[in-house]
Amino acid sequence: PVHQFTNYQSMNDTFHTQAIILHRRPFKENDLSVSVYSRDVGALELVARGALKPKSKLAGHIEPLIRADLMIVRGKGGNYVGSSVGRDFYVNIKEDPVKMNYAGSALRLIKKETKEGETGESAFIFDLLKQHLDILDSKKKEYELLNFSFFLKFLELLGVEPQLFYCCECGVAIKAGNNFFNSREGGVVCSGCGKKKTRSGFSVSDDCLKVLRFLKNDTLVRAGDLKVQDKKLRQETASVIKSFYEYNFL
Repeated sequence: PVHQFTNYQSMNDTFHTQAIILHRRPFKENDLSVSVYSRDVGALELVARGALKPKSKLAGHIEPLIRADLMIVRGKGGNYVGSSVGRDFYVNIKEDPVKMNYAGSALRLIKKETKEGETGESAFIFDLLKQHLDILDSKKKEYELLNFSFFLKFLELLGVEPQLFYCCECGVAIKAGNNFFNSREGGVVCSGCGKKKTRSGFSVSDDCLKVLRFLKNDTLVRAGDLKVQDKKLRQETASVIKSFYEYNFL
């Protein structure tokens, strides 16, 4: 495939950027096709020429789950990795299957929901992903809640986050009591509006809304420190996240 920079033709033929490697696959005989998310220009699809040759030093610096300093070369046939120097290798994540599962889901989400040329929020998305991986790599956390927080913050950057504070039907501030969550409507529906409709989504507890609001608005670090011992509450929180994702992205 021919990989084109769409909205930044003013850039030089060669430029440097920080990037996190999301995915790679064989391309032609000795090359790799590499998906990255860069801080400066967002999602990029690049070709790493000769990376599969036995003596190539490039391959070890363009593996998934590496933060690297890339030199990118724009060519007529596509955009290429001129050089890559790995800076963060996230060894602790790669040695822990649980951490690896959550890191992998974050990489897949970024790859699936971002496109080349969408540069507006690239620095914020890159920094969010980097912070998420840094926290996962550093110490034991509440990985599931950390992952939920990352997801909600990423959705906010995309402009499609769920509404958690006001009724999606009438716009009034949500009060404690028999509220609903409706992914089709975009978030929480108050008890009054929920009773008027037969398809009002599903009921959502006040405690679940408190957890979701905390995960959305507080820092990733504090999200990773949050303790939710109630198994039913954790399952309810996961159900809301899953419902919103499946409706909007699958």
